[in-house]
Amino acid sequence: MNRARDARRTRFGGDDTRPVDHGVAVCRLPRRLESSGKFFDILAGMLGALNTTWTTFVPCFLWILLGAPYIEKLRGNESLSSALSTVTAAVVGVILNLAVWFGLHFIFPATGNVDWFAFTVCAIAFVGMLRWKWNIVPVVLGSGLLGLIYTPAGSISNPFATDTESYPAGFR
Repeated sequence: MNRARDARRTRFGGDDTRPVDHGVAVCRLPRRLESSGKFFDILAGMLGALNTTWTTFVPCFLWILLGAPYIEKLRGNESLSSALSTVTAAVVGVILNLAVWFGLHFIFPATGNVDWFAFTVCAIAFVGMLRWKWNIVPVVLGSGLLGLIYTPAGSISNPFATDTESYPAGFR
């Protein structure tokens, strides 16, 4: 018998080394995927996006679907109704703050130049929704399609990018 194998069996508590081998194989899987090019990056990005979507939206939808019947019953309570109105105003303020922040960072990217395409699309969408009562869904889809047509996928720059020299070496 091989001493190293016997020592491994004793250390991991048994004769069966399949769980250990399986663990080694799972730990080596990212390296195999990484050596195959961009696949691991795409897979990791997709898993991260799926996890973020799940943990962000599922609790919100559960809160809304499970709590909505009770909120309408609580509208009759005057003190609770004023508290709900305050929460609604706070949520509207947060949404407005995010809209202004994203708008400024897309129209005036980190390069310091004005992105005239983004400004034009925003202005047309704003006027169309305000004056001609365009629906939000076609505006969002049309703006996204215009952006895809105007900007080739390979040359998309990050409008939120900052000077990467200030980052630690592992985060550049």
